[in-house]
Amino acid sequence: MRAYMDMYLSESRTLLENFEASIQILRENQDTCNPDTLKTASRSVHTLASNSASMGFMSISKLAREIEYFLDELAKKKIALNDEMLDFLAECKKTLKNGLCSVEADKEEPDVSSQLDGIENLKKQI
Repeated sequence: MRAYMDMYLSESRTLLENFEASIQILRENQDTCNPDTLKTASRSVHTLASNSASMGFMSISKLAREIEYFLDELAKKKIALNDEMLDFLAECKKTLKNGLCSVEADKEEPDVSSQLDGIENLKKQI
């Protein structure tokens, strides 16, 4: 089982790095909101959500799925990319990273309720 955990953690770190890089690219190019960058970010959190669910880390999975929803809404141009959204995505990324650190240390997953509440509030604005 440890081998699976090591693979999960390694891949998850890479996925988060890709997600973080995508957020940075979006931040630097807000006016264009590049569809390829959104796809990369969405694919990263989608895979993280699936892998986390497979390993039983449901808080990480749930947050990643909700992030994916917003990235899809951005790609469909149903919501606009702005500093608030980028800051929120960066905050979610930190929570996901903390979650991976907790999992690695055999601790409980982080409480993601504030991020999920934030997502619900943002959904109401759509």
